[in-house]
Amino acid sequence: MLESVVPSSLEVRLAHSNEASALAEVQITTWRSAYAHILPGEFLASLCHATFTERFRELIEGETTAVWGAFL
Repeated sequence: MLESVVPSSLEVRLAHSNEASALAEVQITTWRSAYAHILPGEFLASLCHATFTERFRELIEGETTAVWGAFL
């Protein structure tokens, strides 16, 4: 059953620092959709792509945190 909903090209692996921007975009888009009825719109609109990108880059390049992603 799982095979019918998961693309065969899906790869779960550690993220690379050059993917930080894409990860930030996914997180911001997801938050804006998932939390639209919970958090103020002004807050969700203020989520900064550059800030999230830098944070993901720091986490990916850091020594203490592993950032995993599902990539197509």
